[in-house]
Formats: sequence, structure tokens, C-alpha cells
Amino acid sequence: QIEKIEQQLRSANNQIQVTSDECQTQQELQETMKLEIESIKVDLLIFCFLIN
Repeated sequence: QIEKIEQQLRSANNQIQVTSDECQTQQELQETMKLEIESIKVDLLIFCFLIN
């Protein structure tokens, strides 16, 4: 019985770790996208400045 509970706990811990890793990946992607958007904004500003 205890072994079964230990196995379930290990499984739950693994699931939590996977979820945490996925969350971390999503946060990193979000940060990358923010930086890319900022870069595009700068490019647009420069472009607008140049065509005026």
C-alpha cells in the first residue's frame, strides 16, 4: 500500500516538474516576443521618421 502511494507521489511530482518546465518555457517565449515587438516598434519609428 505504501509503495503504491510512493509511486503516486513520484508520478505527481514528475507531473508538477513537467508543468513547471512548460511554464518556464512559456515565460521565456513571452519575454522573447516582447523583445521582438519592441524591436519592431523601433524599426517602425525609424521608418516613419525617414519617410517624413
